[in-house]
Amino acid sequence: MLRIERKYGIFSKLDACSFVPNVFDKGNILSIVKDSFPHVTHVAGIATVFHPKEPLLNGIAPGAQVISCKIGDSRLGSMETGTGLTRVLITVVEVLMQTSDAELEMRGRCSAGQK
Repeated sequence: MLRIERKYGIFSKLDACSFVPNVFDKGNILSIVKDSFPHVTHVAGIATVFHPKEPLLNGIAPGAQVISCKIGDSRLGSMETGTGLTRVLITVVEVLMQTSDAELEMRGRCSAGQK
């Protein structure tokens, strides 16, 4: 869902626990992923914060889009698993391929004098 629709949710305002639903196997498998160590999300938010009216409050990469990949299993005390690492590597390759395709398409347009 996040890759396609760029959506996430929170369970409630009280707990503010964010999650991302992932759908696999043509809708037959639903995976709800939540962060087991929110410090990483906190740091990413600080680094990418964007304040157009107050640039001094910007992070070091204002407006950057961060991909968070969970390798730990909450059922195992957030210990990383081989399955988690494999999923992350697959995701990174997919994202890099999409990014490379978009970059190459843009370069082709620019070299052809298009915008």
